[in-house]
Amino acid sequence: MSNQIGSLKMGQKFKKTPAGEIPVDWESVLLGDLCELITKGTTPTTYGFQFTNSGIHFVKVENIDDNGHFISGNMLCISEATQLALKRSVLQKDDILFSIAGVLGRSAIVTDDILPANTNQALAIIRLKQEGLDSCYVRYFLSSDFIKGHIGEMGTQGAQINLSLAQLNAIPIAVPSKPEQKKITEILSSMDAVIGSINTVIEKTKKLKKGLTCQLLTRGIGHKKFKKTPLGQIPTDWEIVRLGDGYLNILSGSPFDSSLFSLKDGKPLIRIRDIGETHTETYYLGEYDAKYIVEQGDVLIGMDGEFRMAQWIGAPALLNQRVCKIWAGSKSLDAKFLFYSLKKPLEDLEDIISGTTVKHLSTKDILNIKIPLPPLKEQLGIAGLLSELDLQIENNEKSLKKQCELKKGLMSILLTGKVRVI
Repeated sequence: MSNQIGSLKMGQKFKKTPAGEIPVDWESVLLGDLCELITKGTTPTTYGFQFTNSGIHFVKVENIDDNGHFISGNMLCISEATQLALKRSVLQKDDILFSIAGVLGRSAIVTDDILPANTNQALAIIRLKQEGLDSCYVRYFLSSDFIKGHIGEMGTQGAQINLSLAQLNAIPIAVPSKPEQKKITEILSSMDAVIGSINTVIEKTKKLKKGLTCQLLTRGIGHKKFKKTPLGQIPTDWEIVRLGDGYLNILSGSPFDSSLFSLKDGKPLIRIRDIGETHTETYYLGEYDAKYIVEQGDVLIGMDGEFRMAQWIGAPALLNQRVCKIWAGSKSLDAKFLFYSLKKPLEDLEDIISGTTVKHLSTKDILNIKIPLPPLKEQLGIAGLLSELDLQIENNEKSLKKQCELKKGLMSILLTGKVRVI
């Protein structure tokens, strides 16, 4: 990509258009005027057809990721007879798929590896006229911040957020010359290739960690003799312990008085949605009991809905209601080993616990959890191996974020002509 970046030159004269401020030698054209066809698919079951385990691919919004790649592992199929009956939504190579219901603006270009294929009404099929257009360029423009803002204003609220085909036809597209479209696409595609390779490494490492976690927490390191227990076979020198028998300390968050909340002053509050996530809207509290302060590294569990568990990585914060903090209550239990040991039991509890509207986890549920417990030295070894994989994942995710930010920056200057590719 360095050779391509070296060919970038600053644009000079601009004009205001429906597609934003663009170079004077670019055009602003409505998407509908660039297309041979804009239509959408149909759900087969609406017409009495059923999905099949094999056959013609049936693409849905969830089969497209945020980077425009197809996720084929969970793709449904239809029969050839169904495909024949749903001719309107038969996909062709280089069609652009664009989500118009639910999640707006997710897009991908149809490639040979998913054909033959069909789609439903949540995805629009955009088939461009061939002369003067690069389908990859148009897809990138449709993924730009300008278009995201544009469709955000157009999205209508019914049963779900959606765009009509008429609204899609009326989206303005900035169109440079085809050679410039091609060069812009080459630069952004090279960024996508880097992002894709990092994603692949992350997914492989996560898969490795998942398998290794299961093995280490049941088979240990280097054992040859095992015994049967209610939790399955474990090494003969391991125990089965109940966490409530002195192995675990737990503190539920406080129902702080919402009238004392501030948007800028005091300690930030940790809510369920903040566990493992980042949110722009944060509430603060100036008056609190110090026992509810959470420090970096503390293990948190969400008590409602999805029983999320994560180590807090932010600045000191306050433990709000419906979130609990746990820590080892015995010198014979390593805190990091406890963190890894709790993941599967919490997933099992999530499957069996139900409430009237949402699943709810109690402190008693957590204290009743039983885990296999190796000697402390082996706990440290197991936790060290899994922590190393976590560190690899974390570093790669930081690298991924950096590349995504770089791509976003390039899109903002290339797709507006602020920097020209000559």
